[in-house]
Amino acid sequence: MSLLGSDRPNAEKSGSILGFNGLRGLSVVLVYLNHKCGLQFYSGSVGVWIFFILSGFLIIGELNRQRSKAETAASRPAAEIVTFWVKRATRIFPAYYALLAILFLTRAYFQHAGPDLGFRYHVVYLSNYWIGSVIGGTAGPFGVLWTLSVEQQFYVVAPFLFILLPLERHFVTCMCVVALGLVGHFLMYSSGFNHTAIHTLSPWNFSLIAFGGAITIHLHRQGWAPNGNGTFAFLLILAFALCSNGVIYDAPSYLFPVIDTAIGLCLVALVWWVRANQESVVVHALEWKPLEHLGKISYGFYLVHNFIPNPLGKALTLYGGMSVPNSVKISAGAAIGFVISYAVAHVSWKYFESPILRSRRGLTKFFLQYLPDSPSQGVPRTELK
Repeated sequence: MSLLGSDRPNAEKSGSILGFNGLRGLSVVLVYLNHKCGLQFYSGSVGVWIFFILSGFLIIGELNRQRSKAETAASRPAAEIVTFWVKRATRIFPAYYALLAILFLTRAYFQHAGPDLGFRYHVVYLSNYWIGSVIGGTAGPFGVLWTLSVEQQFYVVAPFLFILLPLERHFVTCMCVVALGLVGHFLMYSSGFNHTAIHTLSPWNFSLIAFGGAITIHLHRQGWAPNGNGTFAFLLILAFALCSNGVIYDAPSYLFPVIDTAIGLCLVALVWWVRANQESVVVHALEWKPLEHLGKISYGFYLVHNFIPNPLGKALTLYGGMSVPNSVKISAGAAIGFVISYAVAHVSWKYFESPILRSRRGLTKFFLQYLPDSPSQGVPRTELK
């Protein structure tokens, strides 16, 4: 069933889009299986790319609404930029920098990842540059931080693009970013960049964020949207077939950027479909409570999961004298590690992240009072992703 009418903007504004937390939950599971069990089928990339698309959909949608307020004189662009940054900072910074502080204090336990753990890059959100250009290879458990750098780099630029530009230019701006990122992605492949550099530094990552924004702007205009369970099944099968590259068949290297693009477009269409079919059985399945809650705490889960070693590891052999097949050790260890990561993320959300989020309204008022000639305005209560 297609979602039509004026309820679209309201749902996005309230943060109550059905299925989105479920998509986050599935995405973080794909990333976890890739990191802990070596699952192929593009699982890590698919999980990360879905996060990028969802971020673009929600954040650019929010910036679009903020620009609308500025154009109707309900607020000023400077006030909206401050509001945006305070909301992003209170959502992203506390858990991220708390984790970095813990990792720095316990850095001796991570020396197996190399002599340079890149803290000077992580603290300024340049982990993608550190991994893709400085070390140019595996970064051990610290490898997960590059995606957060990509999103934070987007958050720095996005308010100027979308709050300062007129509304009618937002969709074109998104599609220009998509096009430029796609060209850059193909150029990186043709120039011989290694897989790590392409994965972490490709402008295609920003294209996916912009694509998510283009979808939400298009839907605000009551544009066409993919409907029907048959469409969803087709997109799912097509995405799976494309992700089979390197597992079921070996595609020639010159097709890699084409496959990346096709997978990205399928994921964009799937997110688009979920938003446009809020009453479908698929969306209701994505609202399954455990999955929905995993999506809600997915930021904390993603942050910590790669820093929790296999709880079994060598323990069974060293302390129990047991000879366990490696497959059992990996699968059982991954299952236990998942439970630990989930528990840590849940505690972080309930007792650390969520209380900080409740303070952002007051923080926004505090910073707004220092804007020159600031009119007396209420602070909009906008939910975050």
